[in-house]
Amino acid sequence: MILSPKTQVSCSTLLQLTTGFLLLFRPNIVLDSNIINVLGLAMEIPPVGRIDQASLGLIGIILVVMAVQSAIPLARGDMLYFQTLAPIRLLISFVICAYTSGYLQSKPPPVANSLSFTFAFIDLIWQFWLYASFGQEKAVAQGKTKEEEEEKAHHEHHL
Repeated sequence: MILSPKTQVSCSTLLQLTTGFLLLFRPNIVLDSNIINVLGLAMEIPPVGRIDQASLGLIGIILVVMAVQSAIPLARGDMLYFQTLAPIRLLISFVICAYTSGYLQSKPPPVANSLSFTFAFIDLIWQFWLYASFGQEKAVAQGKTKEEEEEKAHHEHHL
């Protein structure tokens, strides 16, 4: 495991918070970022058109709220919350990726742009990684439990 699930959630929360504040106060930094342009071009999704400041501000507020909502259970050490949420967010991100890519409809939806797709795609990757990490952590924990039981049984057998 490269990063523990707790570290992954911390990084995701920090990324949401940073992106939210940038969209509120310096939206061009986000809109002009290379990852948004590259993913949009690779998927043949229209670039971000003229988005009014109010919409970007609302998106920024939503991201900040998401970050705060993640920070509270993270601070309490409630990783079960994220373990439960990861597959749900993975599914939602997959649906948003499919929808914003415009491949599901003959006419692309209004949110079919590189910014929407990039957000959903990065969240999809992140949630998949988090879900896999939780699975790996669980498998390691079960392996340790099985080893401890075998060791205990072996020890009791020799007594």
